[in-house]
Amino acid sequence: MKRISGIFFVLIALIMVGVNSCQPTGSLYSIKQPVCNQCLKCIPVCGYHAITMVTTPTKDTLVIDPNKCVGCGECKIACPIDAITSASSQNHGEENDD
Repeated sequence: MKRISGIFFVLIALIMVGVNSCQPTGSLYSIKQPVCNQCLKCIPVCGYHAITMVTTPTKDTLVIDPNKCVGCGECKIACPIDAITSASSQNHGEENDD
């Protein structure tokens, strides 16, 4: 019985890696803090564990670590309120404001 459980665990882990893997694009993402309602839907879809909750005595904030983010966009797709943006779209927006 333990052997079957171990095999089952390995199969589930492999499936999760396959489903949760994303393709690097080189574009980094960030969270628009005033827009984010901290629903946490972005955290489980990030296959690189780049999204974390930073807790301070006054507030909690979701942050995307630029050293871990590969720019796959899975977090942006998962966000129901469009609180995640790519660095390229932020730069594009700044260029349009000039």
